[in-house]
Amino acid sequence: MVIEWLTMSLEQLLHSRKKYAIKEFFTELVQAIEVFHAQDILHRDLKPSNVMLKCKGGPLAEPLEVSPETYELKVIDYGMSREMAWEGRDMTNQVGSLHYRAPELLFGETRYTNKVDIWALGCIFYFMQTGKALFRAHN
Repeated sequence: MVIEWLTMSLEQLLHSRKKYAIKEFFTELVQAIEVFHAQDILHRDLKPSNVMLKCKGGPLAEPLEVSPETYELKVIDYGMSREMAWEGRDMTNQVGSLHYRAPELLFGETRYTNKVDIWALGCIFYFMQTGKALFRAHN
């Protein structure tokens, strides 16, 4: 198996204290998820460690500025992705990391929509702004 080399995850960037363009990267992330939802696909495991940044200059280049001009954003880990269940079929609610899991999933809902991804996007935005998870959970 050959996997593309990616420079760092959004989580690594947030912990690095490097200056970066929050608005531009978040806009790119929302646009990426819009592509999923337009195809009736739920990612169901959105979190900063599943958002990668690839340096446009190659693996050896590492620009000082972290921006959409120097890094390309990529969403990874489609293991929990699934087509939206429009026929009323149940889906598992044991998806996503607790910090980013939508309330309906926490309450056991098995029929849900792309709103679970939207919730995770909101939690990621908060994390990008503050450097902390909006909801810290241990179990």
